[in-house]
Order: sequence, then C-alpha cells, then structure tokens
Amino acid sequence: MLSFVMLVIGFVLLVWGADKFVEGASALARKMGVSPLLVGLTIVAFGTSMPELAVSVTAALRGANEIAVGNVVGSNVFNLLVVAGLSAVICPLVMDKMLLRRDWPLSILAAVLLFASLPEAVWNALRRTLLPETLVGEKTRLKLRRAAGHCATEAAQAFYELYLAMLSGAAEGRAAGDENLRVVFDRASDRVCKSCVLCAQCWQKDYVTTLAALNDVTQPMLARGRAEMQDFPYHFSSRCVHLPELIRAINSALFALRERQSLRRQQEENRSLLARQYAGITDILRQLGAEVTQDVTAQPMMEKQIRRYAAAFGWIDRVCAVRDAQGRLIVELYGDGIADILRQGEGFSAGLSALLDVALTEPREMENEFGTCLEMHERAPFRAVVGIGRQQRSGVSVSGDSGCWFLTDAGVACLLLADGMGSGAAAAQDSRMLVSSMERFLRAGIPLGDALGAVSPALRLRSDGTRFVTLDALTLDLFTGQAESLKCGAAPSYVRTDGRWSVLAGKSLPVGLSDEKNQSQSVPLRLSHGDLFIMVSDGVSDGLDDAWVRELLREHGGEGPKELAARLVTEARGRGSDDDRTAIVMRVEKTQF
Repeated sequence: MLSFVMLVIGFVLLVWGADKFVEGASALARKMGVSPLLVGLTIVAFGTSMPELAVSVTAALRGANEIAVGNVVGSNVFNLLVVAGLSAVICPLVMDKMLLRRDWPLSILAAVLLFASLPEAVWNALRRTLLPETLVGEKTRLKLRRAAGHCATEAAQAFYELYLAMLSGAAEGRAAGDENLRVVFDRASDRVCKSCVLCAQCWQKDYVTTLAALNDVTQPMLARGRAEMQDFPYHFSSRCVHLPELIRAINSALFALRERQSLRRQQEENRSLLARQYAGITDILRQLGAEVTQDVTAQPMMEKQIRRYAAAFGWIDRVCAVRDAQGRLIVELYGDGIADILRQGEGFSAGLSALLDVALTEPREMENEFGTCLEMHERAPFRAVVGIGRQQRSGVSVSGDSGCWFLTDAGVACLLLADGMGSGAAAAQDSRMLVSSMERFLRAGIPLGDALGAVSPALRLRSDGTRFVTLDALTLDLFTGQAESLKCGAAPSYVRTDGRWSVLAGKSLPVGLSDEKNQSQSVPLRLSHGDLFIMVSDGVSDGLDDAWVRELLREHGGEGPKELAARLVTEARGRGSDDDRTAIVMRVEKTQF
C-alpha cells in the first residue's frame, strides 16, 4: 500500500515539476533573448536526460551493461516516437521552415563535432561502460562446441563403417582363397594327362590307384618345396610315360599356388592393418567429440576483476574467463592493449594470479575465430625439468635414435624415445616418423594407447614387416601427478619415487612387428615432487647388464637432469657400447608461485 501511495505522489510531483520546468525554461529564454529551440537543446535536454544518465551509470557500476545500453537506446526511441507523437496528437506542433532548413542541420552537425572532439580517455570510458564484457554469449559458445562435437562424431561413425567394410572384405578374401593341393594336381593333369593315350586307363579304370600315388607324393613335395622322381611309387612311375612332364607341371602349379597364397595373405594382412587403423581413428574421433561437447562454466565475477586490473596496462575490449570440464581456469583478453600487456609478460600474470588467487601462466598471443587475443591458463602445481643426452654411433652421420619432450595445452608433459632398427639414415627416418606422429596425436589430447593404435598399423604397412622401431613413451599430468608409461620393445626405464629406485621393463614387441593382440599396454604411475624418471635406448642399457646403471643412479648426488643424462651416455660409451646412445631424464618439481 505504501509503495502505491509513493508511486502516486511521485507521479503528481513529476507532472508538477515538468510544468514548472517548462515555465522556468520559457522565462529564461525570454529573459536572455534566445530562441526556445536553443533552450530546449541545452537546458531542457540536460534536465530531461538526467534520469537516463543516472540509471545508465548505476547499471554500469553494478555490471548490468544490457540495462545501460537498453536505457540509452530505449529512452531516445521513446522520446522521438511517443513523446513527440503524443504531444502532436494533443496539440499540433507547428514548425518554422527556418527551423527545418537551418537549426536542425546545425544541431546535428554540432553533435557530431562534439563527439568527434572527445578525448580518447572519454571514448575508452564509454566503450568500457557500453560494450559487453564477455566475448560471446554462453549460448553462442555452446552452439559452436556442439557443432564441432557433432562433426567429430559423424566422422567417427564414417571411419567405423569403413572398419566394418574392411573386416568384411578380409573375411570374403579368406573364404575365396581356400585352395588346397588338389588344385595343383588337377591343373597338372589337365596339361599333361589329357593328351596321353593312357589317360583313360589312369584316371578311369585305375582312378583310386592314381589318386593314392599322388597322395603319397604330397608329404615329401611339401617338405622339399617341389616334387621329384623318387617321390612317386614304383607302380605309378613305371607306368606313366610322361612322368618328367608331369613333374614339371606339378612343380609349376605348386609354385603358382604358393604365390597366390602369399599374395592373398599379404592382402589380408594389409586389410587387417587398415581396419585396425580405422578402428583407432574411430576411437580418437569419438573421444574428441565427447571432449569438445563438454560444458565450460563462465566466470562473470572474475571477468570484471580481470577487466579492472587490465585497464591499468592497456585498453581491453573484451574479457572471457571460463573453467573447462576439469575445473581449470582459462582467460582470454581482446583489445588494442594486448601488446602492452604482452610486454609485461610474467609481471602481468603474477599480479592477476594474486588478485584471482589462481596461479596463471605467462600470457601468450593466440589467433582464433574471434581474432587476436592473449591467453592464459591455470598453472599446474608441478613442473617437469628434462635433460637429454645423445651420442651417435661412430662412423655414421645420423643417429637412429629420436627423442623429444614437450608440454601440451592441457598441462601434460610427454617424453618420447624411439630407436629404429640398426643405425643410419633408414633407422633415423623410421624413428623420426614414429616420434613425429605420436607427438601430433598427444598434443591433440589423444591418450597414449589410442595414439599408438593409430600409428602402429601405418608403420607396419610402410615397412612391410622388414623394419621395426622400439618406442618408449611417458605422459605426466602436471595437475594431478598421474602418469602412464608405454613400452614397445624398448629398453628398461628407471624410476625413483619416495627416494627408492625401481626398474620398469616392457615385454611387448617393437612397433611394426606386434599385432593387435600383442600391442603394449600402458603402466600407470604416480609421480610427485623430487621424483625422477629415466628412459634410455639400448645403446645405453639393454637391461641384461645394467648393474653399472643401477650403481650410478644409487650414487646420484643431486645433479640436474641434463648432467645426469650426459653422464649416462658418456659412461655407456666408455663401456664399449657401439650403438646410438640416448638418455632422457625428467625430474618432477613443485611449481614456485
């Protein structure tokens, strides 16, 4: 009830105030001898716009930018259409021609010049007040993510259908290739026996005896790889007048059969490898589709804090702060001031981290569908310090070992070490291809096992089973400390956790030799501050005589990973190793904020 009374009183005061305001403005115009239009454009306009100004400023300070913009646009539309229109309906508005020809154009020109002359600070303040603080709306971002996830899912289904088609083709090939040795004897008899005068005797009257004689030939023929004269029983060889020609025909048909069987086996193996590769790609795409469609959570309060903090370094148009599916903060900054912020580097992220109470990485410049931006991610509680030692085999120009380490955008440290068969250019090419392919999959967020499943068939097809590559891989989540190790024919790795050393050995075959059933399975680990992980190629240690490696590690005095890797490689050379030698040492440390 009180609210209604106050509303009525306010409306009455509004009408009374408007009447007095108009009387005062008219009296002021007469007293100063100026046009009523000028008074309306200045004093009256200022007075009537004060409520809109107060509402817009209050809304902007409270973060309700949509209300601020809507009030400015809506009030002007209402004044032009409703106020002027309703006034004209009540009392016709007679306009002087000079007003339309001179005053209105001059008023518009003056407004344009006024806005054009505003200082840059005022323009920035207006933009900061009126522009939305976030890059895109939550619905738009979600729509884009769902569209990308749908594309990945559809592609996964397509590869799955190809996988089924390849399996079906392989099964049909095996069914069509069920040839036996009877084909050999049939083709030989067609070439030799049909034109023989004793054909009817051998293959009609004495059919059982002839067939038994050929059965006697089968076992020694298969063992030797060809048929010879002594393989035939006497009763058959003494009667056959074209035995040498028959033996040559049998051997020719046997050779052709084995060639067809070998080709068919190769085709079936190729189909199987392609099918497994399609299956691996299917799993990868399905996982990507699931990850892309995971919801992110907007952080509007953080966006306001970031905007105010960034304003001291440079002009920022838009701020986007979200937490991903794992709850990790991602910050994006857009605007002309990102170059100034980028020059601050670690200083900017350190101050912002203290403000938000979230450790952030150093800002880096990125390009996306919305333009150029600065991106910062929540910093992981752990970091990886890695050192690599290398020495190639004496007398060769390139090393057959390929090793690297890198960090993914998701905060995962990855170590890869591949050793091609033998040494030299061919081994180097194989190992580099494997490491490069695995790196691309891991950087894309593909799990270690799925990445290997996609790469292994391709390498096997490439080498035709004549070359192989060992693989030693480790992934470490720097947020959780969870790690997994995968070995394919690789040398043992050495792990120090809680001050104690252990050996991690693998039993699977190298990449290019192992099939789907014998593919290596990853081993889960958990690493923390101060832990060490060491992987070596077989030129350093093959695991059979590694007592010196264990002793060296037990005497480890705390030198850095780079120095320890160099010691392992140098010590291996001093012990007579004549192979490519590579050691990768990783130490896990707490991140200093």
